Amino acid sequence: MSWSDKIRRWRRVGLCSVLCVSLHGLAIAQTETETPTPPKKPAQAAAAPAGKSTQPTRTHAATKRTSSNTSARKSKSSHGRNRSRPVAKKRGQKTIDSARAREIQTALRGEQLTAPAAVAAAFAATTRAAVGIVTELNRQISELETSLDQHFETHPDADIYLSLPGLGVILGARVLGEFGDDPTRYTDAKSRKNYAGTSPLTIASGKKRAVLARYVRNRRLYDAIDQWAFCALSNSPGARLFYDQHRDAKETHHQALRALGNRLVGILHGCLRHHTRYDEQTAWAHRASSAA
Repeated sequence: MSWSDKIRRWRRVGLCSVLCVSLHGLAIAQTETETPTPPKKPAQAAAAPAGKSTQPTRTHAATKRTSSNTSARKSKSSHGRNRSRPVAKKRGQKTIDSARAREIQTALRGEQLTAPAAVAAAFAATTRAAVGIVTELNRQISELETSLDQHFETHPDADIYLSLPGLGVILGARVLGEFGDDPTRYTDAKSRKNYAGTSPLTIASGKKRAVLARYVRNRRLYDAIDQWAFCALSNSPGARLFYDQHRDAKETHHQALRALGNRLVGILHGCLRHHTRYDEQTAWAHRASSAA
């Protein structure tokens, strides 16, 4: 059994307190033993036989020597404490002299070890290669954005997607690519919402009923719709009011965004079905009147 295990066992049974009391008693007994006996009183010295000198006894001389040694030790210890100024005063850290602290500081500020020239050249080559790759990726991304902008604008439904609040060229192209452009693919708005994963899933059994998020979904499309709903907050007063109403109902940020995304998907389905552009008044007027 290690000492740490023994100490923990002693703490459980309360032996540490007994040990502390015993050590304190031993310290007191040792102090009393080392304390010199006081010199005799003058009355006792006067009672000595006549003809004998009243020189100090051995006990008195020992007392003087002991007191002088004690004062010397105290002066040395106080001088050492003044000379060893603690650098770190936090608990558990050792204190070092000021001279030692200056020596360590000088060593740290001096010249340190450097990597060999071959190793430094190798790291420089890899860094230059990584910078070149990042630069080329940025150039390719810019070219891809230009090409995407040109092809997306030629789509017959591009105007409808771009009219919706929060949808730009890149995000609108993502939503169009994930939904597809077949007008007969989704029979109603609920089918489109279920495919996007924004519609809630209601589970009922007996007297229990729970409304949960739909986890079986197109994750790429759901991520695009989540960004779409977040961007619509600053571009549509109706979307902002819808979000605030759900937040006032003690729903979390993501729950309110999911409800807003579900509403925007339904608006998109209606616009695509009737081949009309988005209109703020038509989309949110009935909710604004009910809230008022």
